[in-house]
Order: sequence, then structure tokens, then C-alpha cells
Amino acid sequence: MLDPARNRVVAFVVVGLLIAAGGCEGNGQKQAEVERPLEDARMAYADERTADANALLERGDRVAAAESAREALRVEPQHAGAQAALRAAEAPPGPIGEVPLLDRHLRDLRVRRSEALAEFYSLMNRARSLATQHRYEQALNAVQQAQAVLHRKRASLITLDYETAQRETHRWQATTEVRRDLDRCESQVRLKAEAEYEAGERKRLSDLQARANANLVLRRVRDMRIEQRYDRAIELIATARFIDPHNPALDNAIQGVIEARIATRAKQAVRQRALSAAGQSADNVEASAVPSTLVAYPRDWPAITGNRLP
Repeated sequence: MLDPARNRVVAFVVVGLLIAAGGCEGNGQKQAEVERPLEDARMAYADERTADANALLERGDRVAAAESAREALRVEPQHAGAQAALRAAEAPPGPIGEVPLLDRHLRDLRVRRSEALAEFYSLMNRARSLATQHRYEQALNAVQQAQAVLHRKRASLITLDYETAQRETHRWQATTEVRRDLDRCESQVRLKAEAEYEAGERKRLSDLQARANANLVLRRVRDMRIEQRYDRAIELIATARFIDPHNPALDNAIQGVIEARIATRAKQAVRQRALSAAGQSADNVEASAVPSTLVAYPRDWPAITGNRLP
């Protein structure tokens, strides 16, 4: 099948060869440097036209296949693949009972194409399976192996197969890398959440243990209040506050201890004042009484007393 764009490429290549040959006479090294990229371009174009000829042979279009092979031979006359494709396209049908040369060639092409595609899709299916199992590095390795198969067996594939497979590998590689990055982010978020949850659980258990220890100390504080050992009770409350700083019962406990100490001191003061007053009253009574041992009454004291009475 003729392609005007490719014909122009051939023309440019031929013109470049002529210019290079004319301009580089007398300078072998410089001429070799100029011809090397031209030879590479010529060989690549011949390979492409040969692949098109093989594809046309596989579809049964001998005329277009022969034209494509001739175009490849015009650029690279010694191209073995193009010569074989041209012979297959121009070969007459064989006698009855014998396999024609074209049929053998097409059969070989189909076999090589099927083998290449089978190996490629086997690796791609393995990559999909590994990606499903979240084994992304191994999946990317399988995709790279599939790309290597494409490059190694490029001559056995038609252009459409090669380009379709290349697009598929690129798409799957990009998709797998994105999924790998997303899984890494999700794993980091999950690990962070688990660590925060574990830290919260440890803190909660620690707070519960501290609250239990503080409550035990508060029970001893109540015992100290009953025994009126208020200074010791305040020391225990300070210990409980160190154990559980956020315990709201500590403020009430220390306030109760202070109030109880003040009330006890007030009661003791009142009692002391009452005792002091009672003692003073007893002393006054005792001091005002006339001791009978110190006073001597006369014998006629009763008569004198009686005369004084009205």
C-alpha cells in the first residue's frame, strides 16, 4: 500500500545520501559520520515497510504487499526480510497437494505473531493479578518484561498490534504507579490512625489507673479527717494531685479538710474559753468563801445575832 508521506521520506533519504556522497569526497572519516545516521534511518524505514508487507500478506493482499516490499528494497536492496516478503508475494500458487510458499510464509507469520502476543498478554495478565494483590513492584516488573517482549519480537507483529500493545503497557504502568502511591498514602494514614488510637488507649488506661490510685488516697484522706489529722490529710491530697492532676474530687477534698480543721480549732477554742471561765468562777467562789477555821465567834454570838434581827 503506497503512502505519499513515506515516499517523500525515501526521497529525502536518497537526496541526503547523494549530498553526503558529493560533499564528503576526500574525507573518509567525516563521510562515515554523516552516513551512519542515514543508514540507520534507511534501515528503520525498510523494517517498517517490510512489516507492512508481512501484514498485507497475512490479509491476502499480494499486490500491495509486493509494492511495499519493493519500496523497502529500493531503500535497502540487501534487506533479507523485504526480499523474503517480495518472494512470498510474487510466488505462484503451488501444485495441488503441496503447500504454497505464500501459505507457508503466512502460516509462519501467524505462528510468530500468536506466540509474541501470547507471551505479551501472559505477562500483562500476571501484572494485573499482582496489582490486584497489591504487589505493585512485581506488577511493574511484569509490565517492563512485557515491553521487552514487544521490542524483542517487533518484527513478528504488525504495526497495529505493536502500537496497541505499547499504549496498553504505558496505560497500565501509569495506572499501577498511581494505585501504588494511593496505597502507600492509605497505609500511612491507617498506620497513623492506629498509632493514635493505641496512644489514646494507653492514655485512657493510664488515666483510669491514676484515677483509681487517687481514689484510694482519698479514702485515706477521709480516715485522716475522722482522726482529725488534718496536716497528714493535706499531704495525702498533694500526693493524689500529683497522681491525678485532673481529678475534680481533689478540690472538694482539700476544701473539706481545711473547713474541718477550722471548725475543729473553733470548737477547741470555745471549749477552752468555757473551761477557762468555769475554772475562774470556781476560783472566785473559793476565794470569796470565809474559811471557818480563821473566824472565832464569841459565846454570846447567837444572842447578839438574835437581837439584831427585827
